[in-house]
Amino acid sequence: MKNNKQQIAKNIYITSDEEIKEGDWVIFNELEIVKCIYSKNGEYLFSKPLLSSSNHHFSYFKKIILTTDQDLIKDGIQPIEVPLTYEGGEQ
Repeated sequence: MKNNKQQIAKNIYITSDEEIKEGDWVIFNELEIVKCIYSKNGEYLFSKPLLSSSNHHFSYFKKIILTTDQDLIKDGIQPIEVPLTYEGGEQ
C-alpha cells in the first residue's frame, strides 16, 4: 500500500507577557503575527491592520521572544534550535 502522509510545516512561537515596545513582534488573539511600529503610553501601531477581532485590548497581544520562523529570525528574534529530521518511530 502506498503511504499518502502529508507534512505541513509549522513554526513555533514562544511568547512572553513582557511590555511590548517598538520593533517587537507580537501574536494578536493567537492568530495574527504583526510587528509593533509605534508604542507610547499603551497605544500601539502595527505593521498591518488587525483582522481577527475589533477588540484590540493589550491583553490579546503576546510578545514573541523565540521562534522557528525564519522571517522573524532575520529581523532579530532569537531562534529556537530544533532538529531537522525526525528519527523516531512511526508518527
